[in-house]
Amino acid sequence: QISRGDSRWKTARAVLDVLATGAMLVVAGVLVWGVVHSRRATSPPGPVVPAEPVSIEGIPILGQASAKVVLVEFSDFECPYCRQFASQVLPDLKRKYVDTGLVRLAFRQMPLIGIHPHAFRAAEATQCADSQGQFWSMHDRLFEGPAKLEDSDLRDVARQTGLDMSRFDTCLRGAAAERIRADIAVAQALKVTGT
Repeated sequence: QISRGDSRWKTARAVLDVLATGAMLVVAGVLVWGVVHSRRATSPPGPVVPAEPVSIEGIPILGQASAKVVLVEFSDFECPYCRQFASQVLPDLKRKYVDTGLVRLAFRQMPLIGIHPHAFRAAEATQCADSQGQFWSMHDRLFEGPAKLEDSDLRDVARQTGLDMSRFDTCLRGAAAERIRADIAVAQALKVTGT
């Protein structure tokens, strides 16, 4: 019989502690592996590389036609991350790659209607600006400062951009919605699920 004060008790206790700790680590590892593996198995696949080139005809583009790379952006004017991209990333990307002829930037609308109630209307406003050759001016103004996307705000920005307000108002009555739905369909076909 071994008493608690005996050195053999301390050795046996240390061995049991090491074995118990090792067993807990193995069980934890198996559990973590199971969770990671099940998430991989149930996660939807990410965006796909299309077998055929994606058309950029008829959408707003920055850059030279000779650029070997086209970056297609799917964006939402009410999305705070899109706003952050437009103000903090896009200027450098444009300066380093677009303005130097290395990359073309193509813009596709992806208003996340379920969480951004003003996004579709803002997308329509920029499409109407595009019909007057002012997409990028309207884009830049809408992404400046905090999002102000009520109809009156969109009209103010259109006026500041120098748009023909009669044409703009007519366009806002529905002419631009089809182009936005087409962009959303492209995103869905490519399995793009977020901006």
